[in-house]
Amino acid sequence: MNTQMTARPADDVTTSSRRPPRVRSSMGPRMGATTSLEFALAPNLASEANGAEVVSGSTGNASALFDDTEASSWSTNPRGNVVVELAKAATISSVQVSAYTTSRFEGLKDFTLQTSQDGQVWSNALVEKGAFGYQTPRPTAPDLHYRTFELAQPVSARFVRFYADAPQGETKTKVQTAELQVFSSSVTDVTPLPPPPPD
Repeated sequence: MNTQMTARPADDVTTSSRRPPRVRSSMGPRMGATTSLEFALAPNLASEANGAEVVSGSTGNASALFDDTEASSWSTNPRGNVVVELAKAATISSVQVSAYTTSRFEGLKDFTLQTSQDGQVWSNALVEKGAFGYQTPRPTAPDLHYRTFELAQPVSARFVRFYADAPQGETKTKVQTAELQVFSSSVTDVTPLPPPPPD
């Protein structure tokens, strides 16, 4: 009786009748080895950690708007504003805003963003009515979390003025905003400041 043997596939190839062959590669990093990757990310030009500075604000806690966290928030009367000098003059293309707060009906609903080259002459870059909304009965965290707003036309600026126009709740006398971040698609060379020394 003549029996014919069929060769098995090589060890580095797995076959299946349901899927195409899969080749196992030994080209990746070896165990214990490290690999580094570099990504060019647009820096937040309004971050105090990147060198931005609060110039003025309608209330004293305006730095909370530029501290890179939603854990703190800036509280003001409706139409209160804050002016920040950016870490670097740039052509602004977008902003990210967070209305997150523990007092949800005080969370930001409407805002206006203005830009300036000298901190004296201002022009509207964004007027957002209903920027943050919710379904009844109340706002939830996802309703107030970061949202990105693209400028219709990128604009060159050194200063930004942010107006907290209105809160979620119509009867509220305060508006809270957790964060304002400003981005430019043409700036990547902003170096964060060193962290403050520990207490």
